Amino acid sequence: SLAPRLDAVVRADNVRNAKVGIEYRGGGEVAVSYDSGSARLAAGPWPAFRQPPRNVTALAVSMTGNGVRLTEEQAARIAREQAAGAVPLQVEATVHVRLRFGGVLRTWTVDVRARCDVAVDRLDGDAVAVNRGCRVKVRPLWWWW
Repeated sequence: SLAPRLDAVVRADNVRNAKVGIEYRGGGEVAVSYDSGSARLAAGPWPAFRQPPRNVTALAVSMTGNGVRLTEEQAARIAREQAAGAVPLQVEATVHVRLRFGGVLRTWTVDVRARCDVAVDRLDGDAVAVNRGCRVKVRPLWWWW
């Protein structure tokens, strides 16, 4: 079994909003998986912070896994993909946010769920990741998925 540790820099982009800030609340999570999500490698907490309008924030996120088991087929495929310099991974984040208008008015908390397909050139050391697209869903916390 594997115990992966992944450190990533995640970019939160609020550049297009001239008057809307974002409050990222605690309790969110970022996870990395392989094989279309069937092999969860590591997860970690999304940090709570406030993001002002017209701002880009880079966040350091540490993720760990424990007891991760890959099938023989998955392990062989990862080895081939790493040799080719492109291991496909999925990054999923669930973040609780509130929008802040001006300095006073805030919305209720909503869940933002994002799933991004990325490829990394290797699985050890300083890997380079390429984003291949993201899908985002926003729902109030009381809605069922």
